[in-house]
Amino acid sequence: MSNIPEMPFGFEFSIKDHVTRSEFFLNNAITSDSLEIFNWLLMASVNSARAPIEIASTEFDTMKKKDEKAKFLAEAEEKVRHCTLIATVRVHDFHRGAVHLIPGSMSVRGPIKGKSGSQPNSTVGIRMDSQTAELQEIKTRNASLKYDRPLQTRENEVYDFAIKAYVPLHLAVSEYLTDLKPLLCKYFPRIELI
Repeated sequence: MSNIPEMPFGFEFSIKDHVTRSEFFLNNAITSDSLEIFNWLLMASVNSARAPIEIASTEFDTMKKKDEKAKFLAEAEEKVRHCTLIATVRVHDFHRGAVHLIPGSMSVRGPIKGKSGSQPNSTVGIRMDSQTAELQEIKTRNASLKYDRPLQTRENEVYDFAIKAYVPLHLAVSEYLTDLKPLLCKYFPRIELI
């Protein structure tokens, strides 16, 4: 009697939907001529890009396939470019504070814990080079620094610790999705992404 279509559901639908959303948001971000809308769409793309890995991980837990989950996550880290970077940007944007990429700006987000140590004259610090946006650690004696998913930004770029280089975030998301789709199809063959 109703013309309301049946709502699709299930983890496979969710995975495909998030990949499609991420691509949609990314394409619209790239074509936006508003910096604010570019940032909003890019962060929406990042959040949807990371969701399939989290949904798949939960599904492996539900199916009690601990070894398969570990294999999937290891393969994602190995084969999906910028995998850790996308996860880090998502954590910062979603849990720690909105991430905005602003022309002419550089930032370092932590938390970063510094311990000066117990020896006399022990010091710890961080300096950011204003030209390269590289972090330089300053430590003497038994001082130490501990990073918890640090996020460094410069203009429209983010630092990818896996490749030790800054990359434009929109390019990182695009490369991530390109590598992620075949991996998802390998583990979940009923999902058609390619």
